[in-house]
Amino acid sequence: MRDIKPFRLSKKAKIDTILMRNLRQKNKHK
Repeated sequence: MRDIKPFRLSKKAKIDTILMRNLRQKNKHK
């Protein structure tokens, strides 16, 4: 169970970084 938690957090972090990149790109176009 403990090994799964860090994996899930890292996966969520990856998604968060991707979402932030997309938001920055959209703002640049504006």
